[in-house]
Amino acid sequence: MGHGHFDRLTLSVYDHGNEIIPDYGAARFLNIETKRGGRYLPENKTYAQHTIAHGAVVLDQKSQYKGNVKYSEEHVSQLVKNDMSNDRLQVTIAADTMAYDGSKLSRSITMVNDADITNRPFIIDLYHVDSNTGHQMDLNYPFFGDIIDTQFDYNRPVNKTVLGTDNGYNHLEVLAKGSPKPNSTNSQFTFLQAQRFYSITSVTDPSTELFITQTGANDPEFNLNLQRQYLIRQPSGSKNHTFVNIIEPHGFFNPIQETVTFPKSAFSELTHEQQGDYDVVTFKIGEENYLYTLSRSVMAKTIIQ
Repeated sequence: MGHGHFDRLTLSVYDHGNEIIPDYGAARFLNIETKRGGRYLPENKTYAQHTIAHGAVVLDQKSQYKGNVKYSEEHVSQLVKNDMSNDRLQVTIAADTMAYDGSKLSRSITMVNDADITNRPFIIDLYHVDSNTGHQMDLNYPFFGDIIDTQFDYNRPVNKTVLGTDNGYNHLEVLAKGSPKPNSTNSQFTFLQAQRFYSITSVTDPSTELFITQTGANDPEFNLNLQRQYLIRQPSGSKNHTFVNIIEPHGFFNPIQETVTFPKSAFSELTHEQQGDYDVVTFKIGEENYLYTLSRSVMAKTIIQ
């Protein structure tokens, strides 16, 4: 647990010095006396500490470790593998068995840097949930920037709608709620940040729910930083699930020359299959098909071809 927050197995993404998928951090305006003396604000406990404020999976809209700081400090996540020796494939795998009772969480992050596949590095993000009982599972991707494209169907609420009632959900306004397109096994979300495009391509099914949210609900003093989130939800009932996402930078926008290059994602036909201890991911770029395999064990072997 970092800085008093329930944020195990989270992901932050930076590109060219810019924060693309951020960690919320603390709710305070450091040493600004006019903002409650510059100390921690009430929303630090009601939002920033909670798991939903970070890029992690939340079960049943409840924060990790029962929202108990003392309990969380007694346990630590396990680093399964961290291999940075190969510039082409850099892999980190971590697991946590104590964040939620009866559930094991594990996350595999692979950064692929291969000019024969794409001209910029991309991330394969596999987040596994293995549980004894069924849960609602939410994977949240906070982001900065402007929404450019959504390859899923959605509706925008006419009246203000809040995502939940507690554990940080009460501070998230629902900007849009959606679902995968009919007969589609992928959903895609593209945003523009610092004049570069970023897409998250996800494996989804007919039961998947997709949300775009924004901080600011139940925040009468404007204490929360304005931040949006792309949230992928598997409804209640699932015991085991793997969130499969590819995070891809692509293209540029030049406002001076008024030019745009490669605003659309290159990825399509993303699939996932678990074969024993192995994750098998396939995807397509243009007319080329690619296969990615990863073992979750300590002696993990990673292959992309």
